Amino acid sequence: TALSSNATLSVVLASSFANAQSVTIPEGGPAATYPSTILVSGMAGPVVKVTATLSNLNHTWPDDLDILLAGPGGQTVMLVSDAGGSADVANLTLAFDPAIASLLPDDGQLTSGMTHPTDYVTGDPFPAPAPAGPYGTDLTVFNGTDPNRLWQLFVYDDSGGDSGALNGGWS
Repeated sequence: TALSSNATLSVVLASSFANAQSVTIPEGGPAATYPSTILVSGMAGPVVKVTATLSNLNHTWPDDLDILLAGPGGQTVMLVSDAGGSADVANLTLAFDPAIASLLPDDGQLTSGMTHPTDYVTGDPFPAPAPAGPYGTDLTVFNGTDPNRLWQLFVYDDSGGDSGALNGGWS
């Protein structure tokens, strides 16, 4: 009896890229850094999975926030839009993962943790240079694409009177 060993071993290397620069969110309108960017280079092979993390988010009315991730191939994902109601958030870390089914609360208090991208009011516009909508909430839109080049995060406050910052940047 002969044994055949025609097996394939696949190794997926996880890489993380970050922009730790603080992003100031005004009382209505685009963030002071618009977009915030991360340049990815030297990666071989297509994207297998994308996750995104917003670090040390502070805002006095999180329901005002619209946060869009744009990949180098023009794909877009609304990470958060119109979630969290009116309760202030401080030093919040939100990790977005396509494998997580739970959404951010619509009107309840936002807390740090892992979540699925959440958009309660679709059709929110972003001013140029953001890509035009419509925007989805499925991070798998990046799967199979080339990760190299510029990734952009567009942060927009869609109502006046409240402000905040993304003090720890994003990854």
